[in-house]
Amino acid sequence: MTAGGAVLCSVAAALPAGSLPALLEEVPSVARVLPHGSRRASLDTSVATVGASSWTGAGYDGSSSTLVCVLDTGIDSSHPALSGPVGPEAVFLEAGSQASGFSDDADSDDDFHGHGTHVAGIVMSTDSTYQGVAKGGVLLDGKCGFRLLFEGNYYGSLEDADIMAAGDWAAGQGADAVNGSFGGGGTTDGSSGLTLFFEALVDDLGVFAALAAGNSGPDPGTVTVPGDSFNALTAGSLDDKGSASHTDNSLSSFSGRGPLDDGRRKPDLCAPGANITSCAAAWNSLGNARWLKGEFPAAVEAWRKAREADPLCEEARRNLLRQQEE
Repeated sequence: MTAGGAVLCSVAAALPAGSLPALLEEVPSVARVLPHGSRRASLDTSVATVGASSWTGAGYDGSSSTLVCVLDTGIDSSHPALSGPVGPEAVFLEAGSQASGFSDDADSDDDFHGHGTHVAGIVMSTDSTYQGVAKGGVLLDGKCGFRLLFEGNYYGSLEDADIMAAGDWAAGQGADAVNGSFGGGGTTDGSSGLTLFFEALVDDLGVFAALAAGNSGPDPGTVTVPGDSFNALTAGSLDDKGSASHTDNSLSSFSGRGPLDDGRRKPDLCAPGANITSCAAAWNSLGNARWLKGEFPAAVEAWRKAREADPLCEEARRNLLRQQEE
């Protein structure tokens, strides 16, 4: 069982389904009971494509007071490109550690899968060649994902209760933004517990949330939860074809597409998300292979640019959507 918190007063518990009616009668303060869910992690020229260099060159590189929390599988802070930007770290795997196939360390904030380190490098790598889009900020490592062994393969997996606990911690640390590069099944009408959590994070505490549209494309109606959030920014993936030009861009085949189950249009915008070079976890044990190809949660870069124009969370989101339309 887990309970919290500053963002959304909630309790996660494993209970027999038949006990719920009695629970609701005995605890009148319970407003809603929702099913728990599991999510999968979703994963050079991209920095030029989104125009990051023009902003970082002008000094808008995410000052040391800018805190971005990566809600993921942890961060390998020993990576040379990340040893500076990584700040406070915490582990939230109370639910995940009970999962069948759990192959991680519930007591370590290190990354045993690689997805979290990859995302962290995209956000704040200080390497001169593979530079993060907000290299001057500080990373918060909210480890809520884990390495899962399933049918002989390793996957990045996250449990809703752990994601919410990590997000609550990030808010308490003063995070300006959180990035969630994960998604999973469920009705995309904004009613899931995880989606409601991100709504509260944005609306009540003013934390910008950048979420993935998911990797279930190319069919319509394939945006995943919690990408159905009303007020978080949901980013789809485009393929920049290895060039900074916009003329050859195309939507990645795997990128989640709308409409949502309630008819809304998502994602809010698309940004480079395929074949992105970023930090590899446990880089030293890989024969000094520091860099791997993967995906780009570019909504964080978009947020950074909008925030420089207006520091208010909702105004930043509006700036982004206005720029997308233009």
